[in-house]
Amino acid sequence: MRVLLFLLIISSSLYALSVDEIKTICKQYGSETANEIVNFFKNEKVKVADNCYIQTKEFEKYKVKIKGNLIYLDSTLFRVAHIKGEYINKSDIADAAKRIETFYKNNGYLKTKVFYEIRNGFCIFNVKEGKLYIITGVKLVNIPVEYKKSMINIFTSEKIENVLKKINLKLREKGYFNVDLRYELEPVKYNYPFFHKEKIFSSIFSVLPFFHRIVNLKVYMVNSKKYTIKIVGVNEKKITHELKNLFVKEVKRINSFYVGLFKVKAKDLLNSLGYEGGYVSVDLLKNEIQISVHFERRYKDVVIDINLSPNDSELKKWVKDEIKKDIFNIDLEALKTGLSKKAFERGFLNIEIKRASIVEKDAVYFVSLKIDLKDKVNVSKVFLNGKELFDFNISNNGLDYEVIRSKIAEKLKEKYYFTYIKLVSEKGANGIANLYYESDISKPVLSHIIYFEDKDIYKPAIKKYFNKDKIITNFKVEKIRSYLKKVGFYEESGVKVIHLNRNKGILLIYNKVKNRNQVYGGLGFTNINGLNVYLGYKRFDLLNHNFNSLVFKSKNELKLHLRLLGYNFIADDMYDEEGIIYDDKSKDNYDVRSKKLYFQLSKSLKDDALNVGLGLDSLKEYNIDLSLSDYKKYDDKIIYNFNIGYLLNRFDILLNPSNGYSISLKHDLFYSNSFFSKLSLSAVNYKTVGDYLLKLGIKVSKYYIGDNEIPLSYRFTLGGPNYMKGYSFEKIGKRDKNNNIYGGNSLSYLELGVSKFLRRNVLVGLFFEAGNANDNFDSSVKYKDIGLQFEIRTPIGPLRLSYANNYLFDNKDKSQAFYISFGQTF
Repeated sequence: MRVLLFLLIISSSLYALSVDEIKTICKQYGSETANEIVNFFKNEKVKVADNCYIQTKEFEKYKVKIKGNLIYLDSTLFRVAHIKGEYINKSDIADAAKRIETFYKNNGYLKTKVFYEIRNGFCIFNVKEGKLYIITGVKLVNIPVEYKKSMINIFTSEKIENVLKKINLKLREKGYFNVDLRYELEPVKYNYPFFHKEKIFSSIFSVLPFFHRIVNLKVYMVNSKKYTIKIVGVNEKKITHELKNLFVKEVKRINSFYVGLFKVKAKDLLNSLGYEGGYVSVDLLKNEIQISVHFERRYKDVVIDINLSPNDSELKKWVKDEIKKDIFNIDLEALKTGLSKKAFERGFLNIEIKRASIVEKDAVYFVSLKIDLKDKVNVSKVFLNGKELFDFNISNNGLDYEVIRSKIAEKLKEKYYFTYIKLVSEKGANGIANLYYESDISKPVLSHIIYFEDKDIYKPAIKKYFNKDKIITNFKVEKIRSYLKKVGFYEESGVKVIHLNRNKGILLIYNKVKNRNQVYGGLGFTNINGLNVYLGYKRFDLLNHNFNSLVFKSKNELKLHLRLLGYNFIADDMYDEEGIIYDDKSKDNYDVRSKKLYFQLSKSLKDDALNVGLGLDSLKEYNIDLSLSDYKKYDDKIIYNFNIGYLLNRFDILLNPSNGYSISLKHDLFYSNSFFSKLSLSAVNYKTVGDYLLKLGIKVSKYYIGDNEIPLSYRFTLGGPNYMKGYSFEKIGKRDKNNNIYGGNSLSYLELGVSKFLRRNVLVGLFFEAGNANDNFDSSVKYKDIGLQFEIRTPIGPLRLSYANNYLFDNKDKSQAFYISFGQTF
């Protein structure tokens, strides 16, 4: 339900945005404003005429189901078919089916058929996928050229087209033009498994005998005619060779279009090689293509000398490239105009072409330009809509009008609303410039707000930013837009301002909720804990928070997590989280049962976050089989916790980053019978260089004060699929007198890795690790390993296979380990 909210300061007057209300808005503010509102809310059924007549149109829509798709997910096929949301218009169904079918065929499934039926309010797409076709070689039949056969390739129409283009080019090089090529797929005798980096999962399934079909691409020629290309009018080998290559490259078929394109490019080529007034004509004889070269004068060489003061290599290159386009007809005024724009972007305001000369000497054509860029200018004053902006600090690092535009926007956004700020002119002399910008800046008063639907969760944000005054500003709009993205579960969201006049405006808030309730789940696997499963439920907009519950079960652990997460209005970009965690876990030498309550406040600082939290842990450690005087066979205690942390995140993407770094610093203060505390620092850096991903990871943690109070389950160990992968799970740590590991009060860990992208989400690489979990950083890098890791990045978590050992570093206590992990393991 759409709702219109009228404001006095913040009013509670609500009514539905029906056809009558749209008509009322139209009569008061005009059809253009009414249509803007309708379009922003994506209401395809309503159109407002100039006389405020409301036209309504009912679309016949059906909910979409896809069946038979084993290779591709529903979400992928929805995207391919251009299906937005869960419904499709009846008029779009046939096109959607065709798009899905074409997508399969372009990915190697040549026999795919897509059928559809409408039944009980549903549009059901039935996909018959068929086999994947793999091309292992190319056979040319009666074609007088050679083609180096490729290795395994997935059949796609695009790849086949590229093969045919290359063969056609080779034929043109031999003189064959107007060639028509045909192809067919020839099955090989044996169907064998394959590996292809673009189809990892298909490669795995290729062990199944009926999954794919191995074929050769058989190409044969239907029509063609052979010509001899003859160049007349010049005798130089260089020019005849380049003209012939240009003709072969550009003239894909002999017709007026391709020949005309060749003539244009041939003219540019002749000019660049010193043929003044050069052009070509093309005559098609019986079995000969004759290219005649015409020119007024031939120069042995062309020399372009550009003297820029001060020197700027980027501008010099631009000037040379411009001159080469028509070297015998240089337009200095056009050159200066273009150079002024380029120079302005580099910080030069007043350029001057001091000397331009063309000299012909000994059959050499000399072009010489001396250009004075003068010094880079500094900005003195900035004007907006004809008025000078005061208190505007500009660093004297040359002219960067885009940076200055951003500074103007930053300065004005808290007081004004605007949709653009653009540079319209600049004036300057003696190294000083004044810049003149233009904007639609205004201070509209909020007349009313139109919500797509009324929910209490949005009202606190509106009240916060419009309680003091009703002026619409960019700052307020940005904050509300940011709030919509961070709170709730929206399929789409947006904020828009519509000017009723210069002094009044409407605020539109679009927040289409796909589903307020969400059930989710998944599987994970490690060869330590075996298969694990998780099942969760989310409820959105509960007490202005999102509610999340999760149950996780593996061989050795049962975990239940309930939490609330929401926006907090203590300060801007402040979030609170509160929750309960129940965790029952079996370890090698003891069992743990923990019941935690926690509350945390987080303050977002762009990509950084400052966290403060309180917690309580009702902890039971029992069946303790360790020879330690400080620990009983059964330990039951309450632990109170206060923590403060800082997270600096500069990843390009949060999940599966390829570039960037993250640094986390956290301090925990605990109290049970006495105080003990922990300080932790972790950092990771990713850098992509070509096809390689470099990784540096560091983790350091230390308990101090009250070492005897540290519970066993809080102590540090290493070993496993995440840290020290060459060792068995939790097999690095301090030991009791019977050599049982129970963990240290300090941890140190270093990882260096280099991986190669086999494709966008598939990597294989080497890694080196060093670390220890002992007391007081004793022998902090005692343990080392080196290994190999294969990783497939997926939306539900990475699939990782790793093997590592310590053989290069320890001849006595040799260790090796192989780990498999997939999905969420919590």
